[in-house]
Amino acid sequence: MGRTSFYAQFRDKEELFELSVRGLGDIMSRAALAEPGPWGFLRPFLSHVDGHRGIYRGFVGRPSAPVLERHMLRLFARLLTDDLVRRGLAPPDALREAALVGALWALLLAWIDRRIALGPEALAAEAAHIFSALYPP
Repeated sequence: MGRTSFYAQFRDKEELFELSVRGLGDIMSRAALAEPGPWGFLRPFLSHVDGHRGIYRGFVGRPSAPVLERHMLRLFARLLTDDLVRRGLAPPDALREAALVGALWALLLAWIDRRIALGPEALAAEAAHIFSALYPP
């Protein structure tokens, strides 16, 4: 897409990231409903990342990475809170939300860099175990 076409559609990269991540969040929220147990968004989300790992890896360490990170952290907070509310639990306080969101971001970055050698299903199970320790179901 050329510069003129891009700016005819979007104000800037921030708007593109915002719309893209919001759309991803909507898809992950729907997918989580079909998953058994707590933290249902993890497996579909990690499967999505696994299928698009090159794109995600392309953002890490780039000048635009903080913009994407900000939107992804908001997405994680939304998905985590939605999961808890769906299970009849209170949304996390700011401290637990920060711990959960930070843990997911750190896991995701390590996995994208292949420092964690698990498939999406195994990582989702491990992450659900970690999250349950931070916020028991």
